[in-house]
Amino acid sequence: MDAFTAMGLGSSERDRALVVATLRIGNETASRPSGRYSGLMRTNWQKIAKAGVPATFEGFASTLREKRRKFRDPLSNFWRHQMAWAFSVTLRPDGLAVKQDVFSIAASVGEEAFARSVLWRMIDAAADAEV
Repeated sequence: MDAFTAMGLGSSERDRALVVATLRIGNETASRPSGRYSGLMRTNWQKIAKAGVPATFEGFASTLREKRRKFRDPLSNFWRHQMAWAFSVTLRPDGLAVKQDVFSIAASVGEEAFARSVLWRMIDAAADAEV
């Protein structure tokens, strides 16, 4: 959510939390060009149905917003800043160089596994989309 805020994405904290929740517990089921806006895609998402996954996108988004409000100590703020930075770097079009930068930033707060499992997949997907 902090990365979206830093990049000026989303019109509200609730919208940003809903996007994060959808990306975390959803699977994209379909996409098609938007008939209304040139160059944009319309996508459909379905919640992953398995044990331990929150019941709804909205419920998970609410939990994320509450956790964000609860953790405001300096260490938590540093972690959020670093992860927002790592996410922002993920969106750069530099391929392998981006992977190394993202890993270094995420590792600074102990999130190596997240960098490999989530952020690197985003980088690979962006590279595949460009081809």
